[in-house]
Amino acid sequence: MARAEQFGRLMKYLICVTNRVGSTWLCSMLASTGVAGDPAEHFTLTEEQWSNFPQHYQALSKYDPLGIKTAYDGLVRAIEFTGPRAFQDSPCIWLRRRDTLAQAISNYRAMRTGQWLVGRGETVSTVTGAPDKDLVVRLKNEYEHCNNVLWPAWFQSMEIEPLQVWYEDLCREPEQTVRRACEFLGLPSPTQIDMARLQIQRDDINRRWREAFTAPSPVIRCRKRSCQ
Repeated sequence: MARAEQFGRLMKYLICVTNRVGSTWLCSMLASTGVAGDPAEHFTLTEEQWSNFPQHYQALSKYDPLGIKTAYDGLVRAIEFTGPRAFQDSPCIWLRRRDTLAQAISNYRAMRTGQWLVGRGETVSTVTGAPDKDLVVRLKNEYEHCNNVLWPAWFQSMEIEPLQVWYEDLCREPEQTVRRACEFLGLPSPTQIDMARLQIQRDDINRRWREAFTAPSPVIRCRKRSCQ
């Protein structure tokens, strides 16, 4: 069981992510427990907010416990202000996705539609046409580099052993995943978990786009004379 670092008298933990790994859903469920604070993207800031980061960071002391959902680049920038050891003793939940192609397609679709999450009772935006395959591949490569190189190197440098949570497992067992996260953080076992605040946006469009990437290329056959 991990022991959360004290931020003053407050507990502090990180949720380390890339895009489209179910992190908003996980944060929503953690917040619904009443024991894990209200984890949010406290390091996703405008340039003006970054210029006032010391004040912003100090204001986070109102949260108890303090859960910080962060991408790698946001954490690196925050450390420029806090110092390299500010999070050394903070327990980390590392949320990632096995199917990085599906992850990239999900992010591309959100970029196309502008719909990054869907609340309870809301409608998932549709989209037509084919995806930009070059952009999807670039996104996929970025996620794999972050999860295979950047995050592991940072955990190692901080001597942190994160709790690794896979998106696919989160979708299959959301309640068990939240309970495991709370236990890892050293928090009381939750008596309530609201799993329905957000909807999964993945549908047949994502499936068709993914199949377009993985379908075998057609074999072009020609008569021997015409190929000479």
